Parts: sequence; C-alpha cells; structure tokens
Amino acid sequence: MHGTIEHPADMGIFGRGDTLAVSLEEAALAMFELVVDAEGLGTPTERLRVSCEADDPAELLLEFLNTLITAADIADLVFVYVEILSIVEGESGWRMEADASGMRRSAFEGRLLAEVKAATPCGLHVGRDRNGRWESRCVLDL
Repeated sequence: MHGTIEHPADMGIFGRGDTLAVSLEEAALAMFELVVDAEGLGTPTERLRVSCEADDPAELLLEFLNTLITAADIADLVFVYVEILSIVEGESGWRMEADASGMRRSAFEGRLLAEVKAATPCGLHVGRDRNGRWESRCVLDL
C-alpha cells in the first residue's frame, strides 16, 4: 500500500509493507505516481540499476528516492516501477541495490503531472507500526 500525505508546501508520501524493502518500493511508487499518469501505457521499456548507502533506514529512504530522481533526470526517463534486489545492514551502515523501470520522457507526452526536485527530511520516518508492518515516509519538494 502507498499514498500521499497533505502538506502545506510540497507533498508527503508513504509506503507500507511487511518488509523494509516493500515499504521503500511502495514509497517510490507513490513518488512515481506524482510525476506521471502511467495507466494504460504498457510495459516499461527501459531499466536502470541503482544503488545507495546510508547510516540508517530513514536516511536510506532519502538516498534511494533522491538516487531515483537523479538517475531518471540524467537518463531522460520517467520511472513507473521499482524492485529492490537487496538491502544489507553491515558494520558501516546500510546498502541497497534496486532496478528501476520506466520509459523515455517523450513517451509520456501530455501525461506528466509534476516534477519532483528532491526527497527531504521533513516528516522523515522509517520504522514499524503498532501492527509490526514497515512504514516509510517523507516530504517531496515539487
């Protein structure tokens, strides 16, 4: 499950799941849905592997989302799907690798909704809720 959170200046997003990986994937999907209306466009044609490192899961969320934003911008892509391949907690912190899939920006002519500039630490939280499910949330600068 994923969704948006009202915020006076920008837009908050969240992702929930049974694992940390699923909650991070869902947060990324919530971000993607702010960027484009991808319904009915078919299968993504481009895939990029991204990786990031952080000291803790909350910082990992920010690094992950900002890495996706930067990778999409550099490659002129709009992502619509992400799959986390691995998340590892080690002595020096957390490391994650994921595949992001999408299409060239030109394929979304007339369907682009907003530009996400950055994921911010405002409202940042990654942890388990009272039912033991993971939740990842932050505010995006649009």
